[in-house]
Amino acid sequence: MSTPFLPAEVAYLIAWAREDHQGLASGPARTLQRQHGVQAAVLGQLFAQLSTITGRSQYELVEGPATESPLTWPWPTQVVFEARLKALLPESTVHYLEEIGALAATEVSSY
Repeated sequence: MSTPFLPAEVAYLIAWAREDHQGLASGPARTLQRQHGVQAAVLGQLFAQLSTITGRSQYELVEGPATESPLTWPWPTQVVFEARLKALLPESTVHYLEEIGALAATEVSSY
């Protein structure tokens, strides 16, 4: 997978995973997730892919320093989010997310 994560995506995904690790169900990243109607399984797969691409364990990513800047949702539209999923995740992962109902089959399955 050669598509890099954007800095805003990295900051968001690490904050999201850190909240999960700390059991913060209503932290800023989780609130943004709910506001955008994205299933946790989707973000979990993106975080796992980030770990794979960077060569750092998920634990290392979560235990690193927190970002100083305010947390924002890094994808300006649903279309951009879906395009990034397609660019960042393997096709098999996208199909798996569709099979478990975390993604609608029409969202990104134009492989």
